[in-house]
Amino acid sequence: MNKYSGKIKSMDFKPQVLGEQVSQILIDAILEGSLKQGDQLIEADLQKHFNVSRSPLREAFRELEKKGLVEIIPRKGAFVRTVTTKDIKEKLTTPLILVGGVRSLQLAEKLYDEGYADYFSMSRPFIREPGLVAR
Repeated sequence: MNKYSGKIKSMDFKPQVLGEQVSQILIDAILEGSLKQGDQLIEADLQKHFNVSRSPLREAFRELEKKGLVEIIPRKGAFVRTVTTKDIKEKLTTPLILVGGVRSLQLAEKLYDEGYADYFSMSRPFIREPGLVAR
């Protein structure tokens, strides 16, 4: 029994995509909270846990680092990244603005369809996309 037994599920691996499968399991463990911010991902223990060599494990670490979930520190190892308020603001601001804009347009279309067209007469010059509100 090793450090990760009971924390991270095991899986039957397909050889051609070992790195991707290990990466996905580690992502799930991080998002579920089984692996916490700042936890070191100990390569030797994970090799035993997943019964894989170093290559797919390191491939998974690199993939997790690209996704911003893991930080690889040379000669120290891989660590679950600590998420700061700044990270959250940077990653969520644009999607939230876009979602808000889309919802506003959907609401405007619904109101237009329900007979509130007079409210949009002033906005017609500003709406250039066909099919959004101005018809």
